[in-house]
Amino acid sequence: MYYRSKVILIVWVFLLGMGLTQAATIVVDGTNGVTAIDGVCSINEAIKAANTNGPVNECVAGEVGEDTIRLTGHVSLTQFHETDGYGNTGLISIASEIILDGQGFTIQRDDTLFCNRDDVLDTSEFRLIRVLDTGDLELNHVQLAHGCIDGTGINFPNAGAGVLNLGTLAVINTIIRDNTANRGGGIQNQKTITNIQNSIIRNNTATLDGGGIQNQTAGTIINMINSSIDNNTSQFGVGLLNYGTTNLLQSTTFSGNIGTANSQGGGLYNWGTINNFNNNTFYNNTATHGAGLYNRFSGTIFSLSNSTFSTNSATTSGGAIFNEQDGTITLRNSLLHMNTAATSGADCEGLLNGSFNLSNNGSGGCTGLLNPNLETATVSSFADNGCANGLADGSCAKTVGITQNSQAIDATGSGATSGGQRGLGLGSGSRDVGAFELLTETEQCTNLNMGVNAAFSSTVFNAQNLNNAIFCANLNANTTDEVFLGDDIELVKKVTTETGLLYISSAIKLDGNGHQIQRARFLNCQLDSLRTAEEFGLLQVSTTGDLDLKNTSLLNGCNDTGIGGAINNKGQLRVENVIFTENSARFSGAIDNTGSISVIKNAQFVENSALDAGGALYMYRSELGSIEGTTFVGNVSGINGAALVIDESDVDLIENSTFSNNTTNDTGGGISIPNASTVNAIKNSTFIGNEAYRGAGIYGYNSTIIGMTNNLFSENTATDSFADCHVISQVQLVGNNNLSDQDDNDCSGADISGGLEASLIDTIADNGCTTPLPDGSCVLTHALMSGSFAIDAGDSSATTTDQREFIAVGQRDVGAFEFGATGDLIFKNSFDD
Repeated sequence: MYYRSKVILIVWVFLLGMGLTQAATIVVDGTNGVTAIDGVCSINEAIKAANTNGPVNECVAGEVGEDTIRLTGHVSLTQFHETDGYGNTGLISIASEIILDGQGFTIQRDDTLFCNRDDVLDTSEFRLIRVLDTGDLELNHVQLAHGCIDGTGINFPNAGAGVLNLGTLAVINTIIRDNTANRGGGIQNQKTITNIQNSIIRNNTATLDGGGIQNQTAGTIINMINSSIDNNTSQFGVGLLNYGTTNLLQSTTFSGNIGTANSQGGGLYNWGTINNFNNNTFYNNTATHGAGLYNRFSGTIFSLSNSTFSTNSATTSGGAIFNEQDGTITLRNSLLHMNTAATSGADCEGLLNGSFNLSNNGSGGCTGLLNPNLETATVSSFADNGCANGLADGSCAKTVGITQNSQAIDATGSGATSGGQRGLGLGSGSRDVGAFELLTETEQCTNLNMGVNAAFSSTVFNAQNLNNAIFCANLNANTTDEVFLGDDIELVKKVTTETGLLYISSAIKLDGNGHQIQRARFLNCQLDSLRTAEEFGLLQVSTTGDLDLKNTSLLNGCNDTGIGGAINNKGQLRVENVIFTENSARFSGAIDNTGSISVIKNAQFVENSALDAGGALYMYRSELGSIEGTTFVGNVSGINGAALVIDESDVDLIENSTFSNNTTNDTGGGISIPNASTVNAIKNSTFIGNEAYRGAGIYGYNSTIIGMTNNLFSENTATDSFADCHVISQVQLVGNNNLSDQDDNDCSGADISGGLEASLIDTIADNGCTTPLPDGSCVLTHALMSGSFAIDAGDSSATTTDQREFIAVGQRDVGAFEFGATGDLIFKNSFDD
C-alpha cells in the first residue's frame, strides 16, 4: 500500500509542476435567464460566473481555463439581458472560454413573444447568444431556437439571431433552428468559426442574406464537415453566404433551402474563397439564379470535387451552379441530376473549368461531361443512406444514392476523393462520380475495420458507430465480435420499432469501459400505453443473438407499450458489472427475458419502473443461471414484482444480493414468483424496506422455492399482511436459518426466527467493494451495526464471501453484508492487474 501511495504522490506533484488546472463545471438548473437569488443557477448567472471566475448567486465560480456550463433542462428566455449597438441579446455575452454542454436541451427565446421584423427593434425581439472578441464558445449538443433580431444601424444590430460571433466559435452536435434576422438567421460570423461538425442549421430566416449562416468578409470558417443546412429562407445565400474564407467544406448536405424574390444561391452563395470543397450534396434548393450554388465576381472555389447537385430549381438560370464572370470554379468528378432552370443553364450558367463530371442533361451547360449521359433511373432517392458518424438528431446527413448499374460507378478521374460523403470508405473499384460512393454491406464493414469474414474488435464513440458495429457483427453469425465503448453513447432516435440500437442477432461481447448508453434526457417519456417517436428501449437481443454485456450503464430507456426499457432479451445474455438506472416500460422496466440469461453479477438496478409488472427484471418462460452480488433498489411496478418477476421460469441461484426499498401496488415488492416457476436457491440475500400489498419481500404462487437460507428480512411493509413472504396455492418452500425483525412474515417452510433489531441495520449505502461498478462506485448494501443478531449467525451452507466480495470474518453473517470484513478496492481493476 505504501508503494501505491508513493506513486500517487509522484503523479500528483508532476501534474502540479506542469501547471495543469481543472476548469469549473457550472450546472444550470434554472429554466430562464433571470439573475436573482432564487434557489437555482440560471444560464445567465452561469455565464457571468464563467466570465468573471467568481460565484454568482447560486452558481459556483468559474476558474481559469475553459469552463463548462451544463444544462439539465430546457431554458426559455422571456426578456433580453443586454442591449448595445449590436442589438438586444438574451444571454450575457460570452467573454471567456466556455463549453456550453446542452445535453440535447434547448435554449430558446420564448416562441410566444412577438417578432414582426419591421426594422424596428422591439423589446420582444432579441438574439440568443453573442460571443465577444475575447470570447471562445463551443456549442456542444445544444439546440438554439426562436431568436429574433431586428432594427437598423451600425455594427449589424440586426444580424445573427441564433449566434452573433465576434470572437471564436465551435458548433458541435448542435441544432440551430427557427431563428430570424436581417443577416445570418442562424449564425453571423465576423471572426472565426473553428468547426461546424455533426450539426443541423434548419428553418432559419434572413430578410437579406445568409438564411442559415452568414460568414462576413473578415470571417473565417476553418472546418464545416458532416452537417445539414436545410429548409432555410433568405434572398442571398439561403443556406450559407460566404463573403470571407472557408478552408474546408466537406460531407455537408444543403437541401430544401428556399430563395425569395430575385434570390441568388439557394444552397450556397460565395463571394469569398472556399479552399477545399468536396463530398457535398445540394438537393432541392430553389433560387432565381444558382439554385444550388452561386459564385459572385471574384469568388473562388478551389477543388470542387465529388459533389452531387440534384433536383435544384432556378426560376431564371443556373439550376445547379451559377458562376459570374471573373468567378473561379473548378468542377471535378461531380454528378448533376434533374436540375432545372426556366431560362438557361439547367445545370451550369457561366464559365467553369472541369473534368469527369456526369449529367443526365448533356445540354445543361456544365463542362467536362463524361459520355454517355447519366441515366436518370440509376439515381435513387434522397434519403438517410447510413453513415460513419451521425448528426445531432441521430440521423445521417441525407444523400442522393446511385444504383449498381449507374454510369457514375468507378467513373472518376484525377482529383477524386478517397471516399464518399457518408464516411464509409471506398468500394472495390475506383471512386464513383458524385458525393455518394456505392458500397456492398461487406465493403462497408471492411472499410470500418469490421470485416465479416473473421471476428473483429472495434472501439465506438457514438450511436452511429455502435449501430454500425452491431450491423457488421450481425452479418456473420459464426463469429463472436468485440465492441468497446470509447465514450458515452446517447440515443436520440429509434432505429427499430422499439429500440434506439439495432437488434443483436449474432454473438457480441460489449464492454462499456465504464461508459454509458442512454436514451437522451431531453426526450419525453410517459408510460400511458401511447407510444411516441421519443419513447423507445435501448437494446434487443434476437432469438439468434448472444450478448455478453459488461462494464457499462444503461439509462433512461422508455419502452411504452413494449417490454424491456433497457434490454429485451429473446436470445442469450450475460450481464456483469452493469448499472440499470431509470429505465421504464409497460412490462420489465430494465430487462425483459424470454430467452436465457446465464448470469447477472455485480450489477445494480436503481429506480427502474414498469407500468404493469417487473419494475427491474421480468422473466417469462425463460431461464436464468444466477443473480450474484446484485442490488435492486428503488424500483417500482404497478401490479407486481417491483424488482424481479419469475413467471413460468427457472432460476438456479440468487445469492449475496440486496433488495431494498422496492415498491409495488400488489404482490412481491422484492421478488414475485408466480405460475409454475422454480427457484433452486435464495441465500445470503437481504430484503429491507420493500413495500407491497402482500409479500413485500417475496411472493410465491404455484411454484417451488428450494434452499432459502441465511437471508435477512427487515422493515418490509405490507398494506394487507405478510410483510416478508406470502406464499399460496401449493407453493413448495424449503429453507432455514433466515432472520426477520417481525412475526408477520409467512415464509412457510423457512425458519424466520426473529430477534433482529432494525436500528442495528444501516441505511443503504456504498460500503466499499472489491470490484467497482462502471461509474467507480460500489454496489449499494445495508451494513450491519455492532450488536446485530445477524452477525455470525449464518450456518454451514452460507457463502464464504459477502456481496462486496469481502471474505467472511469467522462465521458468515446472515444476509448479503459481512460485518467487520475488509477488502482491497484501490486499483483493483488497473494497477493490480
